[in-house]
Amino acid sequence: MKTGYFPNEERANSANYTVLSISKMFDKSILKGQQDTPLTSQDIETIDQLIHHAVETYNAAQMARYKAWIEKNQNVNTDRFLIDLAKYRRQYFCAANDEGEKEVWVNCFCDEPKWWRTGLVFVLDGGKCYFQLAINLHTKKVLSFATNGEA
Repeated sequence: MKTGYFPNEERANSANYTVLSISKMFDKSILKGQQDTPLTSQDIETIDQLIHHAVETYNAAQMARYKAWIEKNQNVNTDRFLIDLAKYRRQYFCAANDEGEKEVWVNCFCDEPKWWRTGLVFVLDGGKCYFQLAINLHTKKVLSFATNGEA
């Protein structure tokens, strides 16, 4: 009997995320494992917490980076450089590493193609509208976080 959230199962999809097979990934070397691994509801909750923490850290760094600019331009719209997770969709890809720990690659994007629940959304550039992170669910650590570059 299968338990957990498996790739492309309807119950794995909420309004803002989907779980996809690692076979859909552009660069499979991002995750050490090569076998799809199911996500539990607790895993999904942990992923969400870690994403929020990573984005809070990113936004704090962005505010510090642009502090002088913000002070000069009192009416500045911070949407230009801060991530608002409510405006993003997410794709989760999960595999077990060599130690049997679940690792998840999370792909986040603010544009929403109709097929985002079935295929990898991959864009060159795009800035903070596209960001990715890798998470180890056993250690509850973000292994990497990056936004796309800007052209």
